[in-house]
Amino acid sequence: MEITNSPKRFICLALLSAVAMTLFWFMLAERSKNEALYREYLEQGRKAESEHDFEMASSYWVSACYIGKKIGANDREIGDLYVKLSDWDKKRSRLIATEDARQAISHYKKVPNTNIEQIRAEERLVSLLPLPTDVFSMPTTCKPFDLVKCRRLSIVADSLLKLGKLAYAIRAFDEYLNEAGAAEGYVRADSPTNLVRSGMKSLDEKIKAGDPLASYSLPLMHDWVYYAIATCNEGPEDGRLVAISMLDKMIAKTGRDPNDWETRKRLGDQSFERHHMRAAIVEYERCLGMREDEAVRLKLRKCAIELSPNYELGWEASETLSTLGDLKKLNAETFGVDSKQVTEVLRKYAWAYRALGDSVREEQMRKEILTRVLSRPDMEERNYNDEQVNGNSPKVNAYTDLLLLYDLEGKFAEARKTFNQAAEKLSAKERYHADSLRFTFQMTCLEAGWLKESAKLRDTWSSDKIAFQSREIK
Repeated sequence: MEITNSPKRFICLALLSAVAMTLFWFMLAERSKNEALYREYLEQGRKAESEHDFEMASSYWVSACYIGKKIGANDREIGDLYVKLSDWDKKRSRLIATEDARQAISHYKKVPNTNIEQIRAEERLVSLLPLPTDVFSMPTTCKPFDLVKCRRLSIVADSLLKLGKLAYAIRAFDEYLNEAGAAEGYVRADSPTNLVRSGMKSLDEKIKAGDPLASYSLPLMHDWVYYAIATCNEGPEDGRLVAISMLDKMIAKTGRDPNDWETRKRLGDQSFERHHMRAAIVEYERCLGMREDEAVRLKLRKCAIELSPNYELGWEASETLSTLGDLKKLNAETFGVDSKQVTEVLRKYAWAYRALGDSVREEQMRKEILTRVLSRPDMEERNYNDEQVNGNSPKVNAYTDLLLLYDLEGKFAEARKTFNQAAEKLSAKERYHADSLRFTFQMTCLEAGWLKESAKLRDTWSSDKIAFQSREIK
């Protein structure tokens, strides 16, 4: 039965109105309570932060973010909280910190004129996403250094050598070199390769041409060369040159020509088949120094992959590349397409492509970066002071990064071309501060077997530095 123009209808309406008003006041009271709680959590978080109690501060920030989203609080403020949380949470969980950075970005995007804040959050996200930037940079197991064990092995090796037990001495030296050479921090100035130099010289004197021990000692010589080049150690007697020359002499004692491309290729293939990747790298790099060969370059890459524990061929790159794309766009809108901020994003792109193993795109990106820094007049030179003697200009960094890529890929001819271009383009002051560029190319020369060019480079660069210093004094 319908309720029309009767007291029951008015009673129902009155009840509905009362319920609606009650709900309204309840919701208003609840919102007021939540707003007060939100402000309280913010205040307590600031207080804990000022007292450097970041664990307590982070718990207040989490609560503030939760309540702030319920009441529709200021998105910029919530975004700031998530940025702070990502900085703290990365010490406990990279996954949680990554989600914090994503939340910060989503809140900043709701607020106009927050490009700077978005850039900060995007940079934080890029730093948290998987990006193995040290791929191929130092392919070694990097285990802890056991000084006592290494010293014992070196004493045993020397004793066996003095007793004339050459085969056992070779094995002991190889065990010592692999224990010390592959250890964490083996690139220190007084490297294990220097400690075995006298032993290697004694082996060279005792092993005659045609002796089967010449072939038996090649794996040891290969390891010595591999670690010696990696140390970048120079001195009155460059241990790298000594190691390379002695390997060539030992190959000659086996009846083979160390300067023959086919000989070095065959030695590389034999080492590769025996899963002796360090030896294969030494031989394949020597081959590429004699002649360009794509098949050899591919094998060199396989060896590097085998020796690099951080190489993640299947890592998920889509979000990293997408985030870098957003970051590039934001920087271009905020600072300009030709800005140094965009150039820095391109460098991160290049690292991402290296992690993916995409050398073609990395090379394109490195060349674009070099073109950008060469075309900018404000990047001609940097002002160096006494606290920045090891600093590099953007041009030096761009040349060094491209040179390192060519070195890692075995493109030695391109590396030489790039270095010669750098020598022409860089100013005297930039060349003076470009030790990283010289070290990289000198390593390329040693890997390729360009020993005369390596020695000439060292002498020329030293004279350039002396000449620049004398001009500065005057």
